[in-house]
Amino acid sequence: MRSYSNKIKRQCEIIGIIISSSAEVNIPELSVIFNCEELTIKRDLQEMRGMGIDIHSTKRGGVKIAQLPDKKSLDELLMDYAHITAFNRSFSKAISVLSDKLNEKAIVFLTFIQRAIEKGQFIRIRYIKNDSGKQSERKVCPLLIFESDGKWRLLAVHENKRKQFLLNCILDVHILDDHFICEFNTTGDFFGNSFRSWIGDDRIEVKLELGLPWKNRVGSIIINETQEISIQPDGRTILKVTVNSLSEIAAWIVSRGYGLVVIEPEELKAKVISLAKESLRNYEESE
Repeated sequence: MRSYSNKIKRQCEIIGIIISSSAEVNIPELSVIFNCEELTIKRDLQEMRGMGIDIHSTKRGGVKIAQLPDKKSLDELLMDYAHITAFNRSFSKAISVLSDKLNEKAIVFLTFIQRAIEKGQFIRIRYIKNDSGKQSERKVCPLLIFESDGKWRLLAVHENKRKQFLLNCILDVHILDDHFICEFNTTGDFFGNSFRSWIGDDRIEVKLELGLPWKNRVGSIIINETQEISIQPDGRTILKVTVNSLSEIAAWIVSRGYGLVVIEPEELKAKVISLAKESLRNYEESE
């Protein structure tokens, strides 16, 4: 099973390399990149042709893709690669969004970043911010590719701070020669206190009282791995959890509607009240 996964991963990365390369890349060079025999690369090309990918090795031009994969084939390739390399649960919608936005660059960026993560190499990305539309170029240490809220994200270190970058907002990726050492070893280091998509170093203790109908849905309330649900002597049902973003859990509480009451901290209670009032204004102003 492991060898099969390695083969699928290698084939996707070959496609990423060929699509992105402006210079000739031949079979001997690919065998060096992937530390395998030339015959293995030839078999890969043959198998990919069997999957409908028009990839061939030419005597003068190296390995070429005559026609880029269509949307369906691209999504299947990205899905296979994501299942092998990425940490997450369900990502078919996120894959489709990524390929819609980036087309064939989706497999280039995904495979390039993953290879840099595995080899511990810096990358340089050209990135456009969703909110401002401004482009910037950044040298980052790529740590993890993951999916959250229907979008693929890169967790990376930039200027000694952990940050997230949406993959569909990346315009260019270049792998650099210099290396870094990652201080984190498990996905739990990143996601232990993450509520949704925010990943930070803050650790904030939250306590909620679960009223009806939520006290009857105790088993379905999953925020993160730190949560504890207990029944108090007075009959109240209390949810305790450690999060790293009050803004995210405040928005979640408001979206749940009646039955979730913030006990502490006071800052979270204030955020929930503020968000609820802002939502109510939408209807007051329309009357």
